[in-house]
Amino acid sequence: MELPPGCETNDGFSQHFEEETAYLVRGEAVILFEEEEFLLRSGDTVRILPLRKHKLRNPGREPVRVLFIRSKLNY
Repeated sequence: MELPPGCETNDGFSQHFEEETAYLVRGEAVILFEEEEFLLRSGDTVRILPLRKHKLRNPGREPVRVLFIRSKLNY
């Protein structure tokens, strides 16, 4: 996914039944978990547990590129 400057992945929070991993390929972004925020830089990875509400925000001036990977429930 490419996230333009000043944008978020959703208006609200995403929530999935699967576990998800986000790998920041390029840029800096903030991952939000309801009331927690963490700064991510190129090369950082974050594990998102099932049903954890989250979204990604690009507060910078350059586009951010992120790779999201979800696992299936039966693995």
